[in-house]
Amino acid sequence: MQKLWGQLFERDEFRPHVEKNRVASLANAFADYSLIFRSPILHGNERTTLASLREHFGAFFVNPHAKGFWYTRQAFYHKPIEHGHWALVDRQYLNCTFKKPNIRLLMYARANGLPAKCVRQKIAVEDIYDRIIIELTLRERFFENCHSIIRTSYQANADEPAKQVYLFYKDQSIRISGKSGIPHWTPNKARWPGVLPSITLAH
Repeated sequence: MQKLWGQLFERDEFRPHVEKNRVASLANAFADYSLIFRSPILHGNERTTLASLREHFGAFFVNPHAKGFWYTRQAFYHKPIEHGHWALVDRQYLNCTFKKPNIRLLMYARANGLPAKCVRQKIAVEDIYDRIIIELTLRERFFENCHSIIRTSYQANADEPAKQVYLFYKDQSIRISGKSGIPHWTPNKARWPGVLPSITLAH
């Protein structure tokens, strides 16, 4: 926790507010951010995976007990959060209509004076974990809706090229979809392709 405090609140931008106990100023500065600890253990000795999140927080998913969804047959469905870590997550997505996610994240890191290596693109289990835990904590939806482009990809068949996984909200549920390439904005599916920044802090 001490390392986390140093990484976050001892930055030049925030130190004067911390030293003078300017709670309102700090709250305003972090209005679009949430600090979250991503735990590798969800319940008992059960690992935090997309499968376990869907089992324990079924209200966030469509037909949570159905086994026929395409993603339940993919390796990433059982991929766990490997190590517990703190992350500062931005509620606003970075539009990726004209720039790739890695370029947008690099621009974000530079604009905020952050090391590029700590500004990461989420994997599927991290993105969904963040959505569920923060919504339960705040009792409201936190993230802006977009076609969230994550690092996770999959191959439907061994002889096919890898496809991109992306996430979005529809009808109050988290949806998981996959396709070749980046999804496009269309009037009947008004969600821009975007990436939700994740600033990795202390382990």
